[in-house]
Amino acid sequence: MGKVFWKVFILSVSLIKACFKVSLPASVSVF
Repeated sequence: MGKVFWKVFILSVSLIKACFKVSLPASVSVF
């Protein structure tokens, strides 16, 4: 149970980081 939780947690964190890297330059270029 714990191992699965950490796998999902790390995956979601990396996904959020990737989305943040993509959305940050886009929002900066708008301003």
